[in-house]
Amino acid sequence: MTTEDRILDACESLIQERGYFGFSFADVAGEVGIRKASIYYYFPAKAELGKKVVNRYRNRMRVVCEDWFEAENLDVGEAFKAFMEPIVTLGRKPGAACLCGVLGGEFQSLPKIVRDEVSEFFEEHQRTLALLFENGRNDGVFRFDGDPKALAKVAFSMIEGSFLIKRTQNDLSVFDDAVANLDAMIGTSQPRPL
Repeated sequence: MTTEDRILDACESLIQERGYFGFSFADVAGEVGIRKASIYYYFPAKAELGKKVVNRYRNRMRVVCEDWFEAENLDVGEAFKAFMEPIVTLGRKPGAACLCGVLGGEFQSLPKIVRDEVSEFFEEHQRTLALLFENGRNDGVFRFDGDPKALAKVAFSMIEGSFLIKRTQNDLSVFDDAVANLDAMIGTSQPRPL
């Protein structure tokens, strides 16, 4: 792992734990075990570091999505499970939160280049969900009424909101309930009693 990757990993963890304004280059240097000045070699400003961290976070999901949509015989049900897998893994970790969900709470105060990356993250996820929902309904995998784009907005709001509530209440069941009821909304399971 390169020094740059270690810096990005440390920054991602610090943002998820403390938010964008809750850490400094000194904190990152301490996590990585390097001098603070070394970070400036890779990232001349905190905004550049923040942009790169969010862009890398977005790219992890984008690569997975591109692979699905390039596949000739896309199994929408499997694609949806693959889309949800990293979300569910993160959601089941105590105290963990979506990087962009945390940054969304600070959105108006973030540097523009970081805001732009966060906005793209939310838009990409909603577009992907809308496409999965539409294709899934057309293939008979999902059963729901209404506009797939509107459902994607509701679904992603449920996911992101459950991360925050789960974290503030230290209750993993909040996230599990949201995911179970999302499955019920798209017709792949029965709703979980609330």
